[in-house]
Amino acid sequence: MVVGNPPNHCLLQGGERRKCCYNRAMKKVLITLIAVLICSWSVNAAQGQAGAYYDAVVPVPDRSDKARREGIREGMARVLVRVTGDSQVVARPSVDSLLADASSYLLQFSYVEEERPGANSELGLRLVFDQGGIDRFLRANRLPIWPGNRPTLLVWAVVDSPLADSRFIGEGALDDVYTLLNQGFALRGMPTVSPLYDLQDELALPVSAARDFDVQQIDDASKRYPAQGWLMLRLYQKSDMAWRAAWLQSGGNAPFIQQAEGSELPELLGQVVDNVVDRIAADRVYVPRSESGQLLLVVSGIDRYKHYNALTELLSDNVMVQSYRVLSVTGDRVRLALTVEGETNQVIENLEQDVHFSAAESEVGTSNPVLEERPEPTFFKLSWRSQD
Repeated sequence: MVVGNPPNHCLLQGGERRKCCYNRAMKKVLITLIAVLICSWSVNAAQGQAGAYYDAVVPVPDRSDKARREGIREGMARVLVRVTGDSQVVARPSVDSLLADASSYLLQFSYVEEERPGANSELGLRLVFDQGGIDRFLRANRLPIWPGNRPTLLVWAVVDSPLADSRFIGEGALDDVYTLLNQGFALRGMPTVSPLYDLQDELALPVSAARDFDVQQIDDASKRYPAQGWLMLRLYQKSDMAWRAAWLQSGGNAPFIQQAEGSELPELLGQVVDNVVDRIAADRVYVPRSESGQLLLVVSGIDRYKHYNALTELLSDNVMVQSYRVLSVTGDRVRLALTVEGETNQVIENLEQDVHFSAAESEVGTSNPVLEERPEPTFFKLSWRSQD
């Protein structure tokens, strides 16, 4: 962090700057001042970082009261699936009352014209629901919550045909498939990225290796993309024009393979999306507890004030962090006490999903056996990754 302009004697001949003790001294003064001011703060964390997850756009036949009531119920069902990570959550008896009373959670609505792939536009009902009210319902009924800090999924797709060679989708083959997939993943609140299918991809992952689910080549080719997991989808249209899908999904101890069939491609892709997202969310959701937990955290690499601001905003936006308190600031290390919802390992894993953090490790305190002092508490350690 540069503060002001260095004095003239900090410049060497030739216009080159040397490392200036002035800047280092000012940085230390500011960090110390910040530490004095913030160590007594206790910040209430916002309940959820992805407000858009509580919005929905659903198709309606007209602007009648009946169509609007049905649309509001459908919109609430979509929101529940998105925030719980469970495609079958609406089948639970505990959510019947919420669906029946969905209108009371509605903040605003409007009508829009929605574009559909390969079809005319249709009337849509845009809905904005009360995030706080829905979150309270989920907690009161101990329903799962999938935090908004979600991993990005890289989606590869290849199509087989009895009349042509295998091709990556997006190379002029079934272009609408990616549109349908992206819409499906967006409905579930799942961030995705698509391959470029450029020369580098072609060399790293031939279509034959993708079709044959070559795990090593898929994994190697995926490393260039900013994603925490990948999906390889293979589509095949049979002679009776029905569709068959097989997909290989990274994660866990080993990649996971599934298959499904359907006569209509959009419905089949919806089944694929739900299966994939349900599996990803199952490892990351948490069920609210009646009592909050405590987590001690130390974050290194906070060497600029804007990094400190970004850290506090990140914690405030995390749905699993109810509040936090800064304990100390020493050099580039910030120690915090967090009041959290969910198990400690779930909170740490959720924080690790953010691009600003590297993997966590515990920082175990020590004790003095001679003086029989109590051991210091265990801090979980994260390293800050600057996005400058």
